[in-house]
Amino acid sequence: MNFYQNLEASLRSGGLGEIAGDFSTGARLHWSGPIPDEDHLDQDPCMGGVRTGESALKSMPRIKVTTYDIEANGNTQCVVCLQELVPGECATRIPCGHLFHESCIKQWLCRSNQCPVCRYELPTDNTEYEQGRRERMAARRPRLHHRDITVKTAQELLRLAEHLGVNTSGCLEKSELVERIASSGKVEIVAEPMEAPVAQQKPVDAAQRLTSQELSAMTVRDLKAELAKSGIDAKGCLEKGDLVQLLSGPIETNTTKMRDLSSYSVRELREIAVHIGASLGGCLEKSDITKRIDDVLGR
Repeated sequence: MNFYQNLEASLRSGGLGEIAGDFSTGARLHWSGPIPDEDHLDQDPCMGGVRTGESALKSMPRIKVTTYDIEANGNTQCVVCLQELVPGECATRIPCGHLFHESCIKQWLCRSNQCPVCRYELPTDNTEYEQGRRERMAARRPRLHHRDITVKTAQELLRLAEHLGVNTSGCLEKSELVERIASSGKVEIVAEPMEAPVAQQKPVDAAQRLTSQELSAMTVRDLKAELAKSGIDAKGCLEKGDLVQLLSGPIETNTTKMRDLSSYSVRELREIAVHIGASLGGCLEKSDITKRIDDVLGR
């Protein structure tokens, strides 16, 4: 008995229905089993969850993949098709932070609202299912490094904020969106890997932390904040290219060489705090902000 005969016999013995035609040339199965409940037609028991809602599908951000995106993803492959993610190509990142080929994840989300990696649940159009999903997701916040937020485009940040329910009114700059999301309590900021004590560190090239492409994509305000965090005086820099060049050169990480924080404006201090992941909750005065930054920097 060959493969097709085995398959046909199994289907008949299982009582699934009558088979018309030859299976080896294209048979048809006339279904005689139970008809699925209409309320569960959008469920896929193998993938979990239900179909992702239309508005959530349409709001999935389309990004251009960077080397950092792949490193942060924790996998060089799209787990749906198992093909490599390539820097420079387009992909889709869902709110939990995992990255996939655009067509792959959209096909997946049309059948399941759960991330194929971590099972984070996206909104659906199923009213009954939504009640339980909201309760489950209320206790589960996306876990992101601070830099995972800062590398996102302003458009992706706006969509993430909308998904999380973060109010972005009054945010005019990307850095303000970053601070609003990071301090919202709707995401869990994961501590960056511990570094060696400052006294034992060797000079670090900023390009090891941010590539030239990433630096060029940053706003002038973000570049200045990065310089301030690294203890580099941007005085004399007239063009954006001058700021990028400063950050691309060797940086002395000894924080004792940082300009006195009291010489920065409150706005500049807030930008520094955002970039180093310092929470400013409870800071009412400029002195409170400088002390909080000093505490984070270990000065």
